[in-house]
Amino acid sequence: MIVLELNLKDMKTLIKSILVFLTGFIFFACEDDSLPESVKGRLIEFPSCNFVNVIQIESGNLKGGSISSTGLQIENVVLFPGNPIQDSIIYFNYRFFDQKKDRDSVYCTADVLIKAPKIIITNYSTSD
Repeated sequence: MIVLELNLKDMKTLIKSILVFLTGFIFFACEDDSLPESVKGRLIEFPSCNFVNVIQIESGNLKGGSISSTGLQIENVVLFPGNPIQDSIIYFNYRFFDQKKDRDSVYCTADVLIKAPKIIITNYSTSD
């Protein structure tokens, strides 16, 4: 009878240990994949740059930079490399451009000064 009680105690301890391990594993294994809140932006036509969308931030927590060319300067903008987006106002989620995993296809002529962050749009819509 004592042997049975020890085995039962051992089983309870083992089950508790497994539950603690699984809880810890789930807690620490999950990456923070949360996306920043939606941002409202206006696409700006900037003829000196090819394969890049210049987006002026109108609302949201994303802080843009500036892009300028001869006599033209636009503030609070971000750059989104890729095919042109046809809509003028978009609402989007994003992540910042990562040199290691994203292909850089931004091409601008030499007279353009860019001090704007590059982003990757993960999801966008034309309505709020």
